[in-house]
Amino acid sequence: MNKTAYICSLKYSIGLTKEFFLMGSELQKSGWSVKYLLAQEYFCLLKEFPSIEKNQIHFITDSKNLKTLLIETIFFLKFITKLKNILCFQKADFVCVYNPHPFNSTILKYSKKINSNVINSIYFHEPYKENKLRYGLLGGFFELVGEKISKFCLKYVTDLIFPSPYSKELYLKKYNKKYPSIKFHIAPLLLPTIENKSCNTQPTYLSLVGTINKDRSADEFFSFISYCSEHNLTEYSFCIITKSNISKYLSPLSENEKSLLTVINKDKISDCEIEQVLTNSIATFLSHKSITQSGNVPVAFRSGTPIIARNLLGFSQHIFHKLNGYLVNEIITNEELLEAITYINANHEKLSNNAKESFESIFSEHNFSKYYSWLLDLSSYSLV
Repeated sequence: MNKTAYICSLKYSIGLTKEFFLMGSELQKSGWSVKYLLAQEYFCLLKEFPSIEKNQIHFITDSKNLKTLLIETIFFLKFITKLKNILCFQKADFVCVYNPHPFNSTILKYSKKINSNVINSIYFHEPYKENKLRYGLLGGFFELVGEKISKFCLKYVTDLIFPSPYSKELYLKKYNKKYPSIKFHIAPLLLPTIENKSCNTQPTYLSLVGTINKDRSADEFFSFISYCSEHNLTEYSFCIITKSNISKYLSPLSENEKSLLTVINKDKISDCEIEQVLTNSIATFLSHKSITQSGNVPVAFRSGTPIIARNLLGFSQHIFHKLNGYLVNEIITNEELLEAITYINANHEKLSNNAKESFESIFSEHNFSKYYSWLLDLSSYSLV
């Protein structure tokens, strides 16, 4: 008889979509029946995943912002009724919840109540952040709330899946051996392999891709643009692709600085646009000041794009200095960025090939059976 998996993401996060649909697709290939419990906002992305059938998906939250989350909490009993109907109709043998949501613990609790042998898991992207104030008071508060929500889930969890050894290390630092029965698994973020597209011209961009916030500012990136303009280093150009408001960075730019920069700044950005920017980048700059695991790393490596990033454990576990990227100091100077881009430019073919090899050996979908062998062969799995 087929086993049934429920993959859950009750809070909309566009970056997770490829990850949890890939997990579901791989489980299906191994004979699992797969269901998804999702936020309504994911509906607009389904056209990008034609292999996912409508009867696999249950949209059970609308948590696109704080207001809708509060409304749903008020009508919590309605959520429970909907959840019970789904789980009782087809009981779960495996549950995996992604990003933190107040209702995650309810899913895990009821799945265990209906099937005492269920494997309840969290894909633990960010188990613990030590310095929350670096995100500002509001950002730090939400990080703390996210940790509390995850903690509520742990008494119902049998397995934790970490994207990296460093992520597991942070979990142990926070919880030590408080939940001794929980099993640990390391499974890096996996992405579908894509056909390598050759670039028509030699890549010249230094790119910045993704969200801009207090912890991941664009200060160094725009400072380096000004530096290159001032020192007439016109052999390098720049590209930023983000949904974030970057007007404070753009308005002070001189005409010469603007001529060095390509800007893609809009509400909806496709994976194809990101892939095109990375393919045309000599390197991409990840400006995070703290990190457990970045989804930008496998995306860049898949395109053969070397990465420049701070020498933090969350990066150095996969980015190797002067091999598939370039690690810089925590306080980054323009001179150091120039050294990094100069080195990568001179050794681009080697670093690009190494980046692709890193993707294939660590982050490619073909590694699924290696990381999830414990789930694909349940004959040796025990809840005890």
